[in-house]
Amino acid sequence: QVAAGHPIVEELNLCPRLDKLKMALSKCGKSLVISETPSMQLSVKGDKLRALVPCMQAEGLPLVEPDPPIAQVGDILKEAFKVCGVLASEAGERVIEASLLLEANTCTGTNGHVMLQYWHGIDLPPHMVLPKTFTQAVAKQAKPITGFGFSWGNDGNVRSVTFWFDGGSWIKTQCYQDRWPDAVYSAINVQSYPVETPAGLFEAVEAVSSFNDDRHVTFADNMVMSHHSDNVGAQYEVKGLQAGKQFNSEYLKKIAPFAKTIDLTTFDDRAFFFGGEAANPVRGAIMGMRAQVSTATPESAPEAPPEPPSEAEGDQSQGWGDWGQE
Repeated sequence: QVAAGHPIVEELNLCPRLDKLKMALSKCGKSLVISETPSMQLSVKGDKLRALVPCMQAEGLPLVEPDPPIAQVGDILKEAFKVCGVLASEAGERVIEASLLLEANTCTGTNGHVMLQYWHGIDLPPHMVLPKTFTQAVAKQAKPITGFGFSWGNDGNVRSVTFWFDGGSWIKTQCYQDRWPDAVYSAINVQSYPVETPAGLFEAVEAVSSFNDDRHVTFADNMVMSHHSDNVGAQYEVKGLQAGKQFNSEYLKKIAPFAKTIDLTTFDDRAFFFGGEAANPVRGAIMGMRAQVSTATPESAPEAPPEPPSEAEGDQSQGWGDWGQE
């Protein structure tokens, strides 16, 4: 799915074995001379090293050409990929969980339970579904992004995308042809009423989450609890916090850097959060657990510890409806 290229000054037409080439280059020292031998091997000479790198037949390898650069873009897209990439996973069971959605002005990522959307503000083609492996490779490049290219498929969707970097190098990917469902937009483009995130909220989540093996935390009045009852586990005071929701603590930790403000009241089954910088804001949503909770239990009403969920129950966080199930 992903290909890359970099210009070189030498006139070569070989396909050296990558593992041997990397080994030779790593031991060359400060000088380097490479050339093609009559036996169709690659000669690598360094300060004291001379190595012959075996090559493959070029006829057996596909030729990958990059999409020509058609627009200037910048490293803000690296930041978008880093932010939204905290949710996407190469091991995702559905395309929406293994990709980022890049389009005009925004980049979006989800794990099926949490969504992050980054405003990059660049005019781009619509609905480019990029593999996580590609966005991760782009974000790791030290050289600045200088250009962007793409190609259309016969079905009217973007088929491939190429990012160009300073010095002429490039990385290209084939896009997933499965589209993200329209529920993406209806899930996040809603009226919300965020307020400043209560001070110490995420510190509280970090503090109590290890007391509950099922990774749930409960929001009670003015405190975060590891269980439904304050006679079990741990509690942490958070002034101004309203009762009524339960979340997966690991998902809350992922949104912590981006939740300057939060809306915990507009919807019963989810919360909305907002952050980022003024020029490049971030917004998102996190689904609550299926079992809703209320307030702390009075000390006079002791309660036995709840049974942990069975392995068959898995993650009880609610998901985004039927996303990707069409």
